[in-house]
Amino acid sequence: MSMTSIPVKLRSSPIDLSTVDGPKMALAPELLAACERKEYRVSGLRPMELRVGFDERVAAWLDACDAYLAVVITAWNPFGRQLSSEENDVRQRELMFAVEGSRLRWSPAAGVDPMGEWVSEEGICVFDPPLILIDEWLRVFEQSAVLQGSGSGYVRLRLHPQFRPPA
Repeated sequence: MSMTSIPVKLRSSPIDLSTVDGPKMALAPELLAACERKEYRVSGLRPMELRVGFDERVAAWLDACDAYLAVVITAWNPFGRQLSSEENDVRQRELMFAVEGSRLRWSPAAGVDPMGEWVSEEGICVFDPPLILIDEWLRVFEQSAVLQGSGSGYVRLRLHPQFRPPA
């Protein structure tokens, strides 16, 4: 599979992370907590609800999907900054264009806060993506994290490269 980078030009103004707190930043604890408690609902032919943690059903679901990895990503509300529904819709269409251009398999998804403190966000569940491409999309679409479910049954957040601790 060739990894073609799909140029994406977003219409909202980007957030420059390199000018804040040096080369690395910490993810705001309330934003991290919101990401961790969300229910990530994948629809399509094989619906599944994903949550951070271990769930043996995730391994069986991925096996049924003939996949080893599922990543749920959105383009809504960059770095937790609330945008209008029109701006979010434009960003989500641009993400959809990038996903379709990657020729990876995907299903519609949504991130839902069971406590109702955060608005539900439209998303996309991408199957078996190269992690370098996910990191690119995290940067381009200014997302703090994606949800990553593996064939081992573990579901975790993959943070934006800027928020990861040094290797």
